[in-house]
Amino acid sequence: MKRLFVFPILLCSIILSFQFASAQPSIPVDPLTGRAAISIPIWQVSAGDLSAPVSISYSGNGVKVEEGEGSAGMSWNLSAGGSISREVRGLPDDYQGTGNDLRKGWLYNSNALSIQNFTSTGDDILPICTDEAADYNFLTARRDGFNDTEPDMFNFHAPGLSGQFVFGSDGLPKLIPYQDLKVVVTRTSGTGPIEQVLITNNLGISYLFSKKESTRRHAYKQSPSTVVTHFLRDFENYQTPINYTSSWHLTRISSPTGTEIYFAYTSDEESYSIRKVEVINEQDILTTLYNVSDIITGSKPSSISTNLEQVNFTWKENIIERISVSVGVNEKQFDFVYADVRDYRDTAPYPASRSFLKEIKQQEDCSTYPSHSFLYDGVNFTNNTTDLSFKGKNLKDLWGYYNGTSTTNIPNIHVYTSQAYAERFRFNQIPGQTANQTLTGANRVVHSGLVRTGTLNEIIYPSGSSAKIEFESNQYYDGTAAVSSLGGGVRVKKVTLLGGEKGSEPIVTEYEYLGTDGQSSGRLLYRPVFAFYDGTSIIRTPDNLAPEGGLTYLRTTIKQTGKGKTVYEFLSPAMYPT
Repeated sequence: MKRLFVFPILLCSIILSFQFASAQPSIPVDPLTGRAAISIPIWQVSAGDLSAPVSISYSGNGVKVEEGEGSAGMSWNLSAGGSISREVRGLPDDYQGTGNDLRKGWLYNSNALSIQNFTSTGDDILPICTDEAADYNFLTARRDGFNDTEPDMFNFHAPGLSGQFVFGSDGLPKLIPYQDLKVVVTRTSGTGPIEQVLITNNLGISYLFSKKESTRRHAYKQSPSTVVTHFLRDFENYQTPINYTSSWHLTRISSPTGTEIYFAYTSDEESYSIRKVEVINEQDILTTLYNVSDIITGSKPSSISTNLEQVNFTWKENIIERISVSVGVNEKQFDFVYADVRDYRDTAPYPASRSFLKEIKQQEDCSTYPSHSFLYDGVNFTNNTTDLSFKGKNLKDLWGYYNGTSTTNIPNIHVYTSQAYAERFRFNQIPGQTANQTLTGANRVVHSGLVRTGTLNEIIYPSGSSAKIEFESNQYYDGTAAVSSLGGGVRVKKVTLLGGEKGSEPIVTEYEYLGTDGQSSGRLLYRPVFAFYDGTSIIRTPDNLAPEGGLTYLRTTIKQTGKGKTVYEFLSPAMYPT
């Protein structure tokens, strides 16, 4: 009666007995990012040479102030099946307007071919700008408000399958990076919107993604008199609403042997989100230029089935409540128990709350087996309160994690005109240098103690064994200031594993992220950006303009009691800051 873990998670294979028993726990940690890769296997559906694991996985980055619940509570998500999700860049690739709507996505205009054939005329001779003018004119001509200028990114994952693709200038999918996969996209009437995607691997196993989720996006002004001075692209693209497919869920896995696994879904109620596009001028006047609303018609798994077994999913709103398994005459179920946790400062009659996963119970026939139990940093299950702020959305650092002190989303900006590019606008001052200008706002620094609030800190397994995880704030090396600075989110500092047997000794593993010079080996993938120069003045925003990135570590040392240490070193060229 045991289960076997094989990592990484996306390619995991699980052997799970009918009893929800557990062997010695394991908490894998990625030495490149410091993140814990925590997954709890629930079941595995099998059919011949095919399998589809059902599990929940934990996001070990930390909890952001405005973060909503996952499908299994805060920071937990159900993994059951797969999907292709679209990251829209500009207009949806497969959108083509009709009548007076002249908008054309990437698959319908000539920009793909023009960009592919573009050759830059610019050079590094800065006093002479005539060569750069041709490049500038080419790029400016692409942004006409009607034609998409960038392909969407399509991210896919399924059991034993993951990757990305974009559409090339020939209208066909291009895998990034290349894999030995065949991707066939079916479009309405051959040239219309994408209906489904079939991916086949080099063993002949095919994955059909055909259950669609749709999004309706609309950009609109709060006041008709507002002049949109910045961030024009989204406003121009969506001031007339667009409906598009945002994801395609896995509906079938087929083997050349004839075996198949089927995936069914139930429709969600529509969800609604609004993103404000705001700017702050040098006189500290905040203007809402426009809003972008998304109405999403989603879906969630209802069953996975073969000719011999079936797994059914029961939901309470958007959170998994029960997973039921039928194999022949055997019936079993896994119940998910949550606590609705509120901010301790919120004394309203109906306070804002979030669901934290407390327990997973297994029952078979009339027997109840020991549970998985979960505890979290800064979450009190006695009175169901937490330090996290669910209403005070200003209480966050530059990366969006809780810091408990910020009073506004607008950060301090120190302007150094002698610095190049994004380093002109810094959040931390440069030692020994005086800023040319300081634009006042909140000190949205990382709080080393509060940043881990809400993170998982202990798992108690059915066998009685346990795993304690100690997180700490990320750090990165600031090359301009020549100091180590606190970064967004958390990394694993220490893991303590304790067996369920009486008298067993704990296994302690510690993680250190320092370079040989004693400074942090962390390097930012993307530096937070809250300010830019528009040619006339400095413009700030309350929202981070940089892509979601985090950071990676060039050197990580792992020490385990009685086993010495292991040092991982990574080569990461062209990181920020240099």
